[in-house]
Amino acid sequence: MKDKKYVWLASIPEIAGVGISIISDTKKNAEKMLKKAYYDIKRDCWYGQEYNTYKGAFEYFGGSISKIYFNEIYDNQLR
Repeated sequence: MKDKKYVWLASIPEIAGVGISIISDTKKNAEKMLKKAYYDIKRDCWYGQEYNTYKGAFEYFGGSISKIYFNEIYDNQLR
């Protein structure tokens, strides 16, 4: 049996009212892109909140980085 194909999904739901989602071929790249997107939003939106850091926002909003396999069933947050 061949290895199942997958992508990496990195997300921070509901941040800035809409959330951020990144789909990438590697976990490292997914997290790197998610951090960049977070800091772009932070620069434009807020200062001084408890989610003033990437780690704080990731925990506060329930962020996740998951391996998503093709042809599988997931819930609405792809977890």
